[in-house]
Amino acid sequence: MAVGDFDSLSEAGKLFLKQQEERRQNTDPKTSAAEGCEKHTETNLEIIRLKPEKDDSDTQSAMNLAIRRGAKK
Repeated sequence: MAVGDFDSLSEAGKLFLKQQEERRQNTDPKTSAAEGCEKHTETNLEIIRLKPEKDDSDTQSAMNLAIRRGAKK
């Protein structure tokens, strides 16, 4: 899972996400507009793009999502 607004992502990271998104275009992704996420069935990668003007950090947003999905540790 990749969670963030990706504003400080390295060039290598941006390239990786771009490649995953290109793969998604060639597959049938499952999307959830409510959470703004895309599940890439081929790579099993969820990309959750956050709005840059959010109040929480990317890390806090990722932790909140994990808790909402049932993480205990």
